[in-house]
Amino acid sequence: MMSPHRLGLAPPLVDAGESNLAARLASGQLSSYFSQRRFETRCPAECVRPSDDELARLYSSCDAYVLPSIIEGLGAPPLQAMACGGAVVTTDCLGTRDFAVNEVNSLVVPPRDSAALSQAIVRVLTDDALSRELRKNGPGTAAPWTYERMESIFLRTVESG
Repeated sequence: MMSPHRLGLAPPLVDAGESNLAARLASGQLSSYFSQRRFETRCPAECVRPSDDELARLYSSCDAYVLPSIIEGLGAPPLQAMACGGAVVTTDCLGTRDFAVNEVNSLVVPPRDSAALSQAIVRVLTDDALSRELRKNGPGTAAPWTYERMESIFLRTVESG
């Protein structure tokens, strides 16, 4: 079954974090940002803050979960996407190095390399065997990364610092 994304229907922007993205969208700040830089966007000016169950459904049903960050701590959202069987494309933004394995459970590209990121996204969207492999390997990767484990690692780092 072809997803709405592949049919060219723009989905709402999903903000799974604790940012003020919804407020910035509502105030028009992002539209101004895009227009000042001559970017055209077909994304609707709508932001959704899903419940945990809805977020799991979104992760598992998306064509690709993309983390284009330059630098991250431990990247919990890609782990969440992997846990739900999502196909992950991420930059090598430090925080994903503990779990993201290129061509095994994700596609990993250099930060700030928009061409490589675009190519990786296209690969996931067009190579069904690759997408199936990433989706198959993701849950096993994510399983050991419980919130308790991540908290323990964080506290040890802070206490040793």
